[in-house]
Amino acid sequence: LYQLLMAVRLGATLVLEKSFAFPQAVFERIREEGVTGLPLVPTMAAMVLQMRDLTPGFLPSLRYISNTAAALPQAHIERLRFLFPGVRLYSMYGLTECKRCTYLPPEELDRRPGSVGIAIPNTEAFVVDDHGQRVPPGVAGELVIRGPHVMQG
Repeated sequence: LYQLLMAVRLGATLVLEKSFAFPQAVFERIREEGVTGLPLVPTMAAMVLQMRDLTPGFLPSLRYISNTAAALPQAHIERLRFLFPGVRLYSMYGLTECKRCTYLPPEELDRRPGSVGIAIPNTEAFVVDDHGQRVPPGVAGELVIRGPHVMQG
């Protein structure tokens, strides 16, 4: 649903696949449709990186890859950059209750690999302590997300 809503909001074309079990078939579809964005989770990225017959730039229409669910290992980031030269790699953070809510800009990925980044537009993100009080940057605590896309309850 998230991808559909984003496509409608941005006037984009959404190409859906039933499964990523056969990545080569997905890549063929990406080439046929001229897909520009590819959302991944680390498991999918690992499947791509295990494929042996891929050459750099094999999906020339891609402009960005987004990753969510968990952080990518640095070795995976480096290999994805090698296989997809010029493609922007966004590390995103989200929950079932609100989907993606923060992102780490591609130019920050090497400098701050463990960061969840900055809030997406129309989202408020901040960290609180055990008493619900906001804490300054660099202090550990609980991440709070507010916005129109967050489920109530």
